[in-house]
Amino acid sequence: MFARHYQTGETMPEELRQKYSVGKHVFASSDMQIQNFYAALDQVLHTEQFPLQKPTIQILEEVHNKFYGLPYVPNTVSYCSVF
Repeated sequence: MFARHYQTGETMPEELRQKYSVGKHVFASSDMQIQNFYAALDQVLHTEQFPLQKPTIQILEEVHNKFYGLPYVPNTVSYCSVF
């Protein structure tokens, strides 16, 4: 009943379905790591006294270097462009 071709109605081959299923989990650890980073950043930003003593980009860099597996690259904030 799962994944039939829209024209022929042919089902997805079992081998392809298994590859698809395995592929969904390839980056699970990376996804978990970025969510942990976001949670840590959220905690820091929402527990600091306002006004903040540091620019938010500096806080982001510090949290990134502490909780993310790859080092922060200066002048790039692609995943948190709101800062």
